[in-house]
Amino acid sequence: MIIQCEKCATKFRFDDELMKKEGVWVRCGRCKHEFFQKDPSFQETGASDTSDPSNSSGENVSMIHEIGARETKGAFKEDVTPEEKPVRKTRSGRKFIKSFMKIFLVLVLTCALAAACLWSYMQISGVKFNDIVSTVPYLDKILDAEDSSALKLTQIKIADLKQQYVQNWILGDVLVVEGNAWNSAPFPVARIMVVATLYDANDVELARKEAFAGNILTPVELATLPEEAIERELSLSHGRDTSNDRIESHGSIPFMVVFTKSYPEAVKTKVHVAGTEKLLAN
Repeated sequence: MIIQCEKCATKFRFDDELMKKEGVWVRCGRCKHEFFQKDPSFQETGASDTSDPSNSSGENVSMIHEIGARETKGAFKEDVTPEEKPVRKTRSGRKFIKSFMKIFLVLVLTCALAAACLWSYMQISGVKFNDIVSTVPYLDKILDAEDSSALKLTQIKIADLKQQYVQNWILGDVLVVEGNAWNSAPFPVARIMVVATLYDANDVELARKEAFAGNILTPVELATLPEEAIERELSLSHGRDTSNDRIESHGSIPFMVVFTKSYPEAVKTKVHVAGTEKLLAN
């Protein structure tokens, strides 16, 4: 049964089992107005005054049912009225904000976890941030555009790369990796160091060697020098054959990396710049 308040016109659902033959007194749960609600299906046999709570029907104020107040007991259920729609919209807005904050928090935690995993991987494998940047197309150019005066290892390009095996009288076959380091920065640099890494067919690292640019061994030296002498000659930071103290912008310097042991399972060689210094232009 639907009951409508005589004062505020709010509609409520009323349990038919609570309705008496002649009617019941009810109190609006919204505006607290009290009024007598007749049973539409009851046919009155005599006149009675239902406007007074103390009439002959036996109803009084203590027997008044408050519409909407006993909703938890299942007796009454308040209908949705136009006045209550803004309240529900407000609740929906709060739920949306809570859901959005939960999603945002999950994204933040995911990014933090990914950054932690990346940092751990870089620490374990020895990979540097510049190496990762150089593998992403155009990212190094974007970073360069942010601060053109900052020195970045990606500004030193590797060119003319080649490798060959040379027979050393003491060590046997040694792998020689050669190339040129080209300075693409808008300022001079110095102390360029390169690193060469060997990998097998499964991309497993086999060996890694580093050397300063500007140190180039002759064929006779490659064939006769022992391992200690080769590593000593290639570790001169100033460069023994070509000066590594100043490489102008758009200038280049040769380099050589020598693996004093044979790695027949090596199928891939990677070379990158491991370090350099910025010089002030004159």
